[in-house]
Parts: sequence; C-alpha cells; structure tokens
Amino acid sequence: MVNIIRWLVTRWDFPGEVREALGIIWRALGTRLALAIFLANLFFILLHIAAVNGIVGGNDRPFRVDKDRSLSEYFEYACLLMSSVLIFHLSIRRKIYQIMPMALVILYLFLDDYMRIHEYMGDILVPAHDNAGQALFTMLVGGATLALAATGCMLSQRFVRVQIIAVLLPILLLGVFGSIVDAFHEFMIRFVPASDNVIGFVEDGGELVSISILLLTCICLARTGAAMRPNSDVVAANIQSI
Repeated sequence: MVNIIRWLVTRWDFPGEVREALGIIWRALGTRLALAIFLANLFFILLHIAAVNGIVGGNDRPFRVDKDRSLSEYFEYACLLMSSVLIFHLSIRRKIYQIMPMALVILYLFLDDYMRIHEYMGDILVPAHDNAGQALFTMLVGGATLALAATGCMLSQRFVRVQIIAVLLPILLLGVFGSIVDAFHEFMIRFVPASDNVIGFVEDGGELVSISILLLTCICLARTGAAMRPNSDVVAANIQSI
C-alpha cells in the first residue's frame, strides 16, 4: 500500500490534471452549442415557473422540472444516452479503453433515473427506512464510480487521465444535486413543508444543468480529438468552432 501511494504521489500530478480537465470543460461551455443547450435549459425553467403559477398547463406534471416523466426529464435522458454513446465511441475510436467504464457509469445513471433503481434497492437494503436505504445505495454507487475512475487513471497516461477527470467532474456535480441536495430536500419537507417546491426546483434544476455540462464535455472530447492533445492550440480552435 505504501508503494502504491508513493507511486501515485510521484507520477500523478492531480491538481494540474484537474486544472486541465476544468479547462476542457470551460472551453466546451464557451461554444455556440453550449449556448443552444443552456437556452433549452432556460426554456424548461421558464416553463416550470409558468406551470407552477398556473399560466401553462395548470401545474401539470409534463411542464415541471421537479416531476418525474416531465419534458425536462426526457431531455435529461437523451443527454445521458448521447453522452454514454460519445464516450464509448471515443474509447473505441482512439483505443483509449481506460475511459470506457465512464461510458458505463453514464449509462447506469440513465437506467437508474428511468427505472428508479435506487428506490428499489433502497427498499431492499433498509426496508424500514427507504430514504436511508437509498442514501446507502447511492454511496455504494458513488464509491464504485470513484473506484472505476481512479483505476482508469492509474492505468493511463496523463492525457487520458485528464479526459477521465473531465467526464467525472460533471458526474460529481450531478451527484451533489442528486444526493446531498436531495437528502436536504427530504429533511426540510418534514419540518418546512412549504419549502418543497423551492428545494425540489433547485435539486432537479441543478441536475438538468449538470447533465447538460456532462453532454457538452463529452461532445467536446469526442469531436475535437482532445483525447490525444488536450492542451494543443488546434484542439482549442476546433472547440471554438463547434
């Protein structure tokens, strides 16, 4: 174990690689495609506000971001599926198989959200307290995700590690809203029921934005070939042309 830690310290410039990954995400957010996707996010948010106030749809489920099977949730499904396909394609095309587990993680996130796997497993793990069971299962999934990412990084060269981190960061942001904010939501509605709509909006709106950032990052990596030269001027120019 000591030798593994020493090897990581000497080989893995984690802060520098995180900065490079953040640079890739930042450039992806500065594209015309990013503007279009965030305008779509804004549309869903405005539609939610209109629905809550009875202007559109009489507060119906399809128009609210905090309801299951809403228009915004189907948009999230499409983003997750596309992100998974893009990372899988990147892995095969560039022969960078260390990043393929991230495609499987993203695919799982889609299946979990669509099929409510975490709710089912929460009932199995802690039948008497389904919320506690869901939290436990989410922690297990989060730990597995970090383990897969860490393993991929340990087996990779620097430019691949930067890619893995670039994909992992939006997933972690999604986890913050889907787990921590969700737990805070469940806690608050027991004591302040009036906060349900506001915190639910923050939770699901945050997930919407996180998934959009994930998709933009995956498109950036897949389209520009940033896997091979993440710091090159050519890649930066190609990103700006998206």
